[in-house]
Amino acid sequence: MLDYNDARPQEEPPRRKSGRVRGCDSFKISVADIKERLHEDVRGFVQWLYSGRAFLHRHEARIGNIYGEPGSSLVIELGGRNVGQWYDHATDQGGDIISLYRGFMGYQGVQDFDRSIREIAADYFHDIELDQPAWTAARRITPSEKIAANKKQWGDKPKDEAEILGPPVATYRYLDVNGNVIAAVTRYEPKTFRPWCFREIDGEQKWMIGSPPVRPIYHLPEVSKSDIVVLVEGEGKADALATFGVVTTSLMGGANAVTKTDWTPLKGKKVVVWPDNDAAGRKFCTDATATLLSIGCKVLVVQIPAGKPEKWDCANCISDGEDPLALLITAIEVAGNTDADGLDDSAKGTNGSNADASGGAAGAGNTSQSDQQSGKQQRRRFERLNVRQIKAKPDPVWLVENLINENSLGFIYGPPGSLKTFIALDMALSFASGQAQWWGRAIARKGAAIYLCREGSSSLKFRIMAWEKHRKAAAGDAPFYLIEAPVNFMSWDDIDALAATVEDVATEINGPISSIFVDTVSRALPGAEENLQRDVSLFVGACEALQKAFGCIVVGIHHTNASGGFRGSTVMPAAGDFIIEVRREAGVMTGSIFAAKIKDAEDGWEQNFKVSKIELDDDKVSLVVDPVHDKAKREGKTSWPSRAVCQEILAAIHEQWVKKNPWCYAGNTSRAAVPIIMTRWGLKRAVVKDILSSWTANGIIEEVVYDTKNKQRGYRKLVDI
Repeated sequence: MLDYNDARPQEEPPRRKSGRVRGCDSFKISVADIKERLHEDVRGFVQWLYSGRAFLHRHEARIGNIYGEPGSSLVIELGGRNVGQWYDHATDQGGDIISLYRGFMGYQGVQDFDRSIREIAADYFHDIELDQPAWTAARRITPSEKIAANKKQWGDKPKDEAEILGPPVATYRYLDVNGNVIAAVTRYEPKTFRPWCFREIDGEQKWMIGSPPVRPIYHLPEVSKSDIVVLVEGEGKADALATFGVVTTSLMGGANAVTKTDWTPLKGKKVVVWPDNDAAGRKFCTDATATLLSIGCKVLVVQIPAGKPEKWDCANCISDGEDPLALLITAIEVAGNTDADGLDDSAKGTNGSNADASGGAAGAGNTSQSDQQSGKQQRRRFERLNVRQIKAKPDPVWLVENLINENSLGFIYGPPGSLKTFIALDMALSFASGQAQWWGRAIARKGAAIYLCREGSSSLKFRIMAWEKHRKAAAGDAPFYLIEAPVNFMSWDDIDALAATVEDVATEINGPISSIFVDTVSRALPGAEENLQRDVSLFVGACEALQKAFGCIVVGIHHTNASGGFRGSTVMPAAGDFIIEVRREAGVMTGSIFAAKIKDAEDGWEQNFKVSKIELDDDKVSLVVDPVHDKAKREGKTSWPSRAVCQEILAAIHEQWVKKNPWCYAGNTSRAAVPIIMTRWGLKRAVVKDILSSWTANGIIEEVVYDTKNKQRGYRKLVDI
């Protein structure tokens, strides 16, 4: 409740019993006496200084700022051992009652301090009367004149924060580990912040403007459950980064709150500091890193890319369309003492700077030389290439010839039972074991393959054994690694753990990583809504971060939707550099892969495959998928009919066999397959002959003797397509 009843009328400040003295030099003023008398009457002094605009409570007064603007973020203690002390929660500044007056008047230095004491003695206590110089230009405004001007501008009544600032644009709630609100920060536009907390007033807990004496960290419930946390400057940035599955935190008061915060919830954790790209951010990084190291944390620092503008931060990274996970994964660990940049030497380039040693050659985010020379605010530029530079760019590098680029993201998808996992496993083992080709396409290099799989992983050993037997290749010592543990691609904690695991593999084999397979995408997104762009973007961002970190391909194994297309948001197929659809009807021993999308090469082609049963020891059986090398078809030398037409032809061949009047290859009979198929389906002779020879070579049909007496031969279907 506001209490104005005991406030002295503003026009009548307290007076000494002794008479007024003309001329400031003829009266000895005691600083201690002035302060003592102010402490005895802080309430009256605040009312006089701010013309009644301050909110008055029993123990404190509140005003908008030190200059007297309406509001309540600045608190002045009216009693107790801290009487006269003030603190502005909006600026994190404070002091005693004399500094409040000096700030109000805009004074600095020793000389202005002396003048402050004399002005208080003259205009508030009326102990003396100050002379003003006769020359008008040298005359200084008196406190009474300044008070009167402010009263005219801002009035003489308190105004609530909501009335002044309008509705908040955001409220950031600070919770305890049980999820109870213990503090909050509200943000207004233009950029203004107000902290809130519970304070004991007259024996009651009241929700008031101000920070708690010891400030909690942001997102405390999530932090308490995670072993790795990203520390940023500001709640809004923490929330933005958290949408990428990252556990984040920040400090109430930002870079100025390092010494006022309870850091103990972070004790012993791995903390990645993402500083703002400015002097305050670098100081924050230094102070925070020192504090974190002192409580046993493993500290890493995000390296701001060269050429980024002043104040660039994680929120700018996201709004610019860049991948924050890629920067987080490449953060550098801090060991030992830190310097003014918040980094030790291990976290810097060779020139002692966290910027690129090139000094920012032409590229996105660079600033112009003219801006630097003229002292203008540096503006970001985007890289531009002329035609000659475009032509000089290197050609695409294929990991699998004309199918998969190096350092790319792609998907293999199909319905359940389409054997997409067998095809992905075949590809991964080919990379790891150093095979020269995959399905007739050259493989550029050998490299470790990391396979994430929870579905059917118990039978994976039989699939590998069948692959080795059928391919006549040994995979026992190949750098193929299975990860059975669930990896949540919506959690940066899991992605960081996966990146650390892959790093260990690269170190162990002392060689490159070729590929990371995620089988299946849905298992890597627990609880996600695959049709939501935001959820799927987390998966794509995590894949791209791994891809960039290890220079490898990342392959997602995915399902079809009800209509047979790519399931979920269009974000995934749009982000894929290659997309392979697996087509196979249930129960048949043939199928095909369809190149739905290939970056930098022809797509839209289809390649058939057949399925072979491989018998293993102890009566175990597994499958292997082999390509059907329809070379003429893939190279466009002949144009095969659609899959549906091919199935019709194969069904007709089977029907003729059942009727005991099979078609044959010989042309001098009424059962000649080539002219019959040409006439019935309107195909060219070369196409029909190519189909029959390809199917025969790949075990789809065979020509055998069906009439031993007359030694007549005919086509018989072996498998479906």
